[in-house]
Amino acid sequence: MSNIVSPEQIKLVGDADLPAHTSLLDFWRWGFSDQCDDDLKGYFAEWMVGTLLGLPMNTSRRISWADSDLITPGGTRIEIKASAYWQSWKLLNEDGSRKSMPPAVTADPAFIRFGGLQARTAITPAPEGDSRRFKSDIYVFCMHSQTDPSAWDAWTLAHWEFYVMTREELAERRTGGSISLAGLRAFRSAMTAREFQTFMRRLLTNHRKT
Repeated sequence: MSNIVSPEQIKLVGDADLPAHTSLLDFWRWGFSDQCDDDLKGYFAEWMVGTLLGLPMNTSRRISWADSDLITPGGTRIEIKASAYWQSWKLLNEDGSRKSMPPAVTADPAFIRFGGLQARTAITPAPEGDSRRFKSDIYVFCMHSQTDPSAWDAWTLAHWEFYVMTREELAERRTGGSISLAGLRAFRSAMTAREFQTFMRRLLTNHRKT
């Protein structure tokens, strides 16, 4: 007999009047079902990148205070940043109802920025005088390029562009705490999910050798 507990089986218990829908799955649906939310888009991109790289995402969990979003078995630290032309606040009212569907739009790549590239350590209280720095070896930038809000789907890999820069490349270009989409495109062409996998396999292999 299997000892695996499903999300539907984990429920609120205790001395209170509780409705039927109080399971872990219900919580997930309520809090984490919209990957177009700015914060959830970032979490989703971390999971998506780890999945594409073949990391054990099904047996690990997200560590929100870690200095890097992903750490490979070989010890390579990876930071993932995500952005998109659309965010939920542009599409939904605060009560969750839909706004009138806006037309497809694009934005100037110079005004789309990926921030938080440099930071102090988060795994311990930062020592006095600790400066912001690049804490990861590789930085992956995920851009959801779908311009039509009615077709927005985080789960369609064809809607994502991938860009990769190493810590050394960012430092050489005197990149501070953020970089624009235009800056990324000036340095490296957008990659599809498969191209990203191929690129990262080679990069991670070379990184292990150094």
